[in-house]
Amino acid sequence: MSQISPEFQVLCDQARSRVQEITIQELNRRISETDEALTILDVREDYEWDEGRIFGAVHCGRGLLEFMINKLLPDTSVNIVVYCRSGNRSLLAADRLKQLGYTHVVSLQGGITAWAEAGYAVDGEVLDDERQLAMLKSE
Repeated sequence: MSQISPEFQVLCDQARSRVQEITIQELNRRISETDEALTILDVREDYEWDEGRIFGAVHCGRGLLEFMINKLLPDTSVNIVVYCRSGNRSLLAADRLKQLGYTHVVSLQGGITAWAEAGYAVDGEVLDDERQLAMLKSE
């Protein structure tokens, strides 16, 4: 699962030049130490969301983002932290949100995998590479 194509890497690098990333420590601080209104947006696939998520997150799979985001988050000035499994899809999603007019969007570096590995709370469990690949093959 960690093998990504060179073309996809280029897309991620381009998005990274336009999108701010925050660390898992910064997200944890913003959740636990501030009264900031913050939307945590999970852009993973439904089966990934069903297995586990960051507490308090809302879900809109990357494939439906452009179609559903204005219904889910009609206020384009909300503070949004976008995350995925490892931080690549969230970069692309955050970039797209900015293109759609959302003004306060960041991507979570390392995604939910880094979040869980650091010991931060997860509602459910995070799929490892082997289980994720098995689920993809079974679809």
